[in-house]
Amino acid sequence: MLVDLCCALKPSLNVVDGIVGMEGNGPTGGKPRFVGALAASRDPFALDLVCAALIHQSPVQVPYLRAGMARNVCPESVEELIPLGTSLPSLSVPDFEQPESCSINFLDCAPKFLRPLAEKIATPVPRIQQNNLCRVWKVCGELPQHTIQMVDGHATIDYRNCIRCYCCHEMCPKHVIDIKRFRLFRL
Repeated sequence: MLVDLCCALKPSLNVVDGIVGMEGNGPTGGKPRFVGALAASRDPFALDLVCAALIHQSPVQVPYLRAGMARNVCPESVEELIPLGTSLPSLSVPDFEQPESCSINFLDCAPKFLRPLAEKIATPVPRIQQNNLCRVWKVCGELPQHTIQMVDGHATIDYRNCIRCYCCHEMCPKHVIDIKRFRLFRL
């Protein structure tokens, strides 16, 4: 959808305020991190490619960049770009903590008929901690898809409706929703 939107609207100026970034599982579970970058570009894909490089995130781990590359509207690497101003290495943050929801990028190696199953297994899911004492319903009840309901006084996730947006994890004021991977991928 983001690739379609960028291609349809063709924004003429894209700006990223990366003076202070959010590393880890933001916004409520993340930590502010000084990066010191302010970037702009006419090309939204190129700009996000640069931002991913600044925090040492592989562009294939960013679904929208991967989709843009597949449609030939996004450069394959930052080496194809001509940056103006401060050099990328001087702004780079090699130890930037990635979110737990960061995807695994081996899926393109799977046969096409197995990719939907492999993606379902490899995609992290939100899990509510077993012994949580959370009784705050207001935030969970207003999240997209309405996948969290109160059952017998405890919050539960209906995974049939979960779109893996991780809003519940990011917005939980009590930090009782974790991101979990299939056990094999935690090795």
